[in-house]
Amino acid sequence: MRKNRMKKTICLSAAACLLVGGLAVGRAMAYFTAYAETSGGVVMDMGFTTIEPVEPVDPVEGGWIKHITVSNTGNYPCFVRVRLLYGGEYTVTPTLGAGWRDGGDDYYYYESQVLAGGKTESEISAMVEAPKDELTDGMNFNVIVVAECTPVLYDEAGNPSFDLSWSKGDIIIQESQSTLPDQPQESQPETTAENKEGE
Repeated sequence: MRKNRMKKTICLSAAACLLVGGLAVGRAMAYFTAYAETSGGVVMDMGFTTIEPVEPVDPVEGGWIKHITVSNTGNYPCFVRVRLLYGGEYTVTPTLGAGWRDGGDDYYYYESQVLAGGKTESEISAMVEAPKDELTDGMNFNVIVVAECTPVLYDEAGNPSFDLSWSKGDIIIQESQSTLPDQPQESQPETTAENKEGE
């Protein structure tokens, strides 16, 4: 009988300990949950990687020259590349400034990272040539500049990696389209009263 009572007493004691422990855990869980819910939230602005192509155009003899650079308007360093889209009836000849290279995939790559708030230190000068008889007043020709960027990724040594960034990073596209200005017209000799009389 005593053994049975002892067993019952031990079982009851163990159950009481578990119950008390469970209540304690429950109170602790309730505390952490309440703390998380009532502590409010913090808005974390992780920033973005964004770019903007800059492309002023100058009319020249036989066509136009488009001066292309890319500005990093985002919050992080990035690598950039540019592609030019245009109609086949015109000839576009790009001249690459220092740091730009032809990737052989219709893109021109800037090999250095562009820091946040910075821009490419050199430009792509794209000469747009048109048939002479088509350089008329009011003529419009659109050249689309597709600028793309990827956030800078770093190699194991902590150095910015051009190849790793383009192969593994997300690519962000910014398309710009500008209308080329009218060609300056050759000045015609003014007709004066004396000229008219001579005619």
